[in-house]
Amino acid sequence: MSCMQKPGGIIALLDEACMFPKSTHETFAQKMYQTYKGHKRFSKPKLSRTNFTINHYAGDVTYQADYFLDKNKDYVVAEHQALLCASKCSFVANIFPPLPEETSKQSKFSSIGSQFKQQLQSLMETLNTTEPHYIRCVKPNTVLQPGIFENFNVLNQLRCGGVLEAIRISCAGYPTKRTFEEFLDRFGMLVPDVLDGSDEKKASMAICDKMGLKGYQMGKTKVFLRAGQMAELDARRAEVLAKAAKLIQRQIRTHLTRKEFITLRKATIHIQKIWRAKLARKLYENMRREAASIRIQKHVRAHRARMNYTTLQASAIVIQSGLRALAARNEYRYRRRTKASTKIQTQWRRAQALSGYKQQKKATVALQCLWRAKVARKELRKLRMAARETGALKEAKDKLEKRVEELTWRLDIEKHMRTDLEEAKGQEIAKLQNALQEMQGQLDEAHAAIIHEREAAKIAIEQAPPVIKEVPVVDNTKLDLLTNKNEELETEVEELKNKIKDFEERFSEVENENQERLKEAEEAQLKATQLQETIERLELSLSNLESENQVLCQKALEESKNEELFEEIKILKDQIANLESENESLRRQAAAVAFEQKVHPEKIESDHSAASLEQKVQPEKIEPGHSATALEQKVNPEKIEPVHSATALEQKVHPEKIEPDHSAAALEQKVHPEKIEPDHEVAVAEKMQVQPRVIADNMTSQIKNLDNGSSTEEEWQARKEPRAPVFLLTKQRSLTDRQQESHDALLKCLTEDKRFEKNRPAVACIVYKSLLHWRSLEAEKTHIFDKITHAIRSSIESQEGIHDLAYWLSTTSTLLFYLQCTMKASNTTKAVSRNRNSPASLFGKMAQGLRSSSMGLGISSGYSGMVDKTNGQSKVEAKYPAILFKQHLTAYVEKIYGMIRDSLKKEISPFLNLCIQAPRSIRTRSIRGSSRNIHSNIVAKQQALHMYWKGIVDKLDTALRILSDNYVPPIITRKIFSQVFSFMNVQLFNSLLLRRECCSFSNGEYLKAGLHELELWCLKATDQFAGSSWDELKHIRQAVGFLVLHQKTQKSLEEITNELCPVLSIPQIYRIGTMFWDDKYGAHGLSAEVISRMRVIMTEDSINIHNSSFLLEVDSSIPFLMEEMFRSMSDIRLSDMDVDPPPILRQRSDFQFLLQQMDSDSQ
Repeated sequence: MSCMQKPGGIIALLDEACMFPKSTHETFAQKMYQTYKGHKRFSKPKLSRTNFTINHYAGDVTYQADYFLDKNKDYVVAEHQALLCASKCSFVANIFPPLPEETSKQSKFSSIGSQFKQQLQSLMETLNTTEPHYIRCVKPNTVLQPGIFENFNVLNQLRCGGVLEAIRISCAGYPTKRTFEEFLDRFGMLVPDVLDGSDEKKASMAICDKMGLKGYQMGKTKVFLRAGQMAELDARRAEVLAKAAKLIQRQIRTHLTRKEFITLRKATIHIQKIWRAKLARKLYENMRREAASIRIQKHVRAHRARMNYTTLQASAIVIQSGLRALAARNEYRYRRRTKASTKIQTQWRRAQALSGYKQQKKATVALQCLWRAKVARKELRKLRMAARETGALKEAKDKLEKRVEELTWRLDIEKHMRTDLEEAKGQEIAKLQNALQEMQGQLDEAHAAIIHEREAAKIAIEQAPPVIKEVPVVDNTKLDLLTNKNEELETEVEELKNKIKDFEERFSEVENENQERLKEAEEAQLKATQLQETIERLELSLSNLESENQVLCQKALEESKNEELFEEIKILKDQIANLESENESLRRQAAAVAFEQKVHPEKIESDHSAASLEQKVQPEKIEPGHSATALEQKVNPEKIEPVHSATALEQKVHPEKIEPDHSAAALEQKVHPEKIEPDHEVAVAEKMQVQPRVIADNMTSQIKNLDNGSSTEEEWQARKEPRAPVFLLTKQRSLTDRQQESHDALLKCLTEDKRFEKNRPAVACIVYKSLLHWRSLEAEKTHIFDKITHAIRSSIESQEGIHDLAYWLSTTSTLLFYLQCTMKASNTTKAVSRNRNSPASLFGKMAQGLRSSSMGLGISSGYSGMVDKTNGQSKVEAKYPAILFKQHLTAYVEKIYGMIRDSLKKEISPFLNLCIQAPRSIRTRSIRGSSRNIHSNIVAKQQALHMYWKGIVDKLDTALRILSDNYVPPIITRKIFSQVFSFMNVQLFNSLLLRRECCSFSNGEYLKAGLHELELWCLKATDQFAGSSWDELKHIRQAVGFLVLHQKTQKSLEEITNELCPVLSIPQIYRIGTMFWDDKYGAHGLSAEVISRMRVIMTEDSINIHNSSFLLEVDSSIPFLMEEMFRSMSDIRLSDMDVDPPPILRQRSDFQFLLQQMDSDSQ
């Protein structure tokens, strides 16, 4: 239009060119090129001189100017036009309508272009003055045949015609707009309440909100509505008008009917009024008579009632006064009695409380004094015993460690010497073999040369002429030379053979020497093992003596409180002093003998004891710092006088048996039956407690002198004989064998007995009670912990199924709980554990403990002759091996937990890869028939869609059943499922973020249905086992909720981040929002404004935060502490842990304590 409407437009230029007779289409085209050279809608094709291109709204159109002049000059004859207009046929007459009258100034020549321009102008005026509705005519096909619809051609026509763009603009924009005044005038009747205000904009907004319109906009003066909203408002307006018309009609009809009804009612009322007046007059006369009679009767009855009431009132007043006086007298009497009884009770309670207080005060003071004295003596005894025990044990331990290190060093030297001899022997053999091969080669060459010379000589002799035969001297000389060479070679061969024999002899000698050295090394190793066994037995004896010593000291302190024993105690003190003097003399003699042995070791005969065997191996390693007791036993074991055993000593001190359960008050009454004051009681108790303490100290010093010896009188007497050490070793070996058999039986029970009693593993109770019975928790050195640890580790490593791992998890956690409730760490153990070099990891400690046990540095403290009945409240002072064993159990609990968790993750992972995306719907043929077949097809499709989620639920059910059957602590079960659900959340959420095909609306519904299956499983499993597992899926749950949300374009960023997806980060929401596509309804995702805001926030965060990954990471840590597990198992009581032992232990006599404890508890 811009190119045609101008005065110098294309139509004007065409008319001007038609006026000149010499104008051609080329001059017309050149004129247009010059005129519209810089026009944005006009352009010239490159390879044409007459064509030109117009940039229309629908696209570029190229026109050919070759016939423009001819077409423009082709006009309609006026006579023909008049003839057609005069036709009676309306169609013919309207083909060329009469033109408006032209003014005199206009030119009479009217070209085709000018007519087209006029028609176009009139059309634009008509369009501007009206509101036309367009009907687009589309050509369905190019062949002009019915029933054929060409999609591409029709779509191109709509696109070129601007229909698609108009539809987009109409959908995206606001095609309908009205001013506020017009909008209120037309639609104010829909919401009459908003017309009272003065703000037209708010009133219009209220009308739109009341009508439920969405997406409209309010301008400054107009209301802008989306497509179809005006029609909706008109439909509502038509409904309101229809309702108003019906209401008006109803009111008019009601008015007419009511008017007729009122007329009839007035006539009826007038007739009724006349008739009722007549009846009222008759009724009035009757009522007057009846009222008069009633008034007379009333006065008579009132007079009679007043007379009766006056009589009754006087009688009631008399009776009430009498009753009130009687109640007042009773109340006064009760109050007097109550006050008197209260005073009596007060005085009585005061007297009772005062007397009870005085008695309790006396008893409390006495008990406090006795208890403080006992605690002080006990602490003093512990300090003294610890000081003596630590010094002696540390010295013996250092000596044994030095000896073991030296034996190990000597064994290593023997091994290195043996390897060096083998290497030298191999090198010598290799050299001899190389020399032999060289000699053999030279010998072969000499034989070959001799044979060659002989053949050459024979050939020369045969070929020589007869004249030469007369001179045989020359041939004989050559033959002699060859013979001599042969002889020389033979002699060399013989020499080589002799050398080989010499080398073989030397090799045999070296091999014999090596064998002898190997035998010596084996003998040394055997001696070292024997020494090690001896050390173990000695330590076993030492530990037995220590345990017996402690028990005897406790019994002596509890039972020796009678003053009649003081004389015997003095006698024993004298005997102990004599024994100490003799012991001192023996120490000096032992020191002299040790010095003599160090100077002349060859003069001392070998002895069969462990000390003489150690001197055989290392005569030079005996240091002068050894204790006198050890030297006495090593050098002169026959000179040591026999000392009574702890039992005999106890019988001497206590000729009569005093029951150990007597309390302090009972003993006090036995010694002093008369009543004494608290201060005097304290003095007597202290005197009674000091004397037995002296006896106990002397007994401890005597028993400590027996550290490397025996503990019975018969064994001391056997020492006088020359074979006493052999007898001791035999007895210790049998004790060690019994101990080993007991350990093996317990380990076999640990690995084979997998019963459950009282909802806990039976073997955990058996192991715990055996350790308590053997007092292994209080041992400094023991094998049993390393063996149990090795057995558990072997069982765990050999298992592949989750069932056996769950059993071992239940067993180790239960045993760990028992140890936690029983053990308390000692100060010496803490100090030793701090001084020792611990490995880098916990399993390094386990390996070190196994290596130390294989070196034989620890012995069990079993068979001490003590049966310890520990109640559920007492604590055992644990040593370093027990604490290390507890750490091992803790590590195994964590390891088995991780193995079960990872195994369950491994089983679920294949299903997760299939559950992230909905499978393609199963195509089934449509079956014509009953509705039952159609329903079965639908059910089959749903089962196929949820098959993978059912697989995950089945795996979870199996794991829960296994853990419940093995009575795994519920807190561990909850943590396992929480981490598995967290793993599922990470896998599903990361897959959703990385795969666009998963971010569809239908896939979101599929995931929502699967998550519903998991939620049902959590509800079925209850909080006891599932815990917070459902909360671990919060990321995937919120992401799925976003996918299945309708009308995402209307959600703001604050609503998404605060209400819909509070856990997800901005990059994660942006990723899901941009990848979302609605394959079911074709709806749009987030609005462009929300996406642009998220992009800005992510840009700012990327500047501040370098690592802003939107993917989640799997947490593989241990999510609970042992203290939490112990608190959750607090319902298990140590007093209720008796179980039936298996047959393998029931048949053994050394495990009868399990049956005895069961019998005692049942009684």
